[in-house]
Amino acid sequence: MARIPAIHDFDIDKATDWDETYNFHSNIDPENETLVPLDLTGSTVEGTAWDFEREHKYADFNVTYVNKTAGKVKLNLTDAQTVNFPDELYYDVVVINSSGDRNKYFKGKITVNQTYTRASS
Repeated sequence: MARIPAIHDFDIDKATDWDETYNFHSNIDPENETLVPLDLTGSTVEGTAWDFEREHKYADFNVTYVNKTAGKVKLNLTDAQTVNFPDELYYDVVVINSSGDRNKYFKGKITVNQTYTRASS
């Protein structure tokens, strides 16, 4: 059965750094109805941002494993990556397990807000 990815839209400011921490879960524990963290040991997390038509990739997210066994990962984009973002992008985040299976966990729309202050060259 295919996994249905969570939809998470967010805003980002052009030409600024951005980061967000994600908690990956495998399922819900039926006894106490709590989320069970996905153990990411042996797995890799990847994320990319594209235009709607998927003709141009704008960025690969930088991934930091905060706590692999607890399924906690921080995604980051730098100001150098976001400076050329258009007004709207789409992204997804996949987990590649040790067998090479790719499962999409998050996806959504990135709304890019204009900024006016830029680092001097």
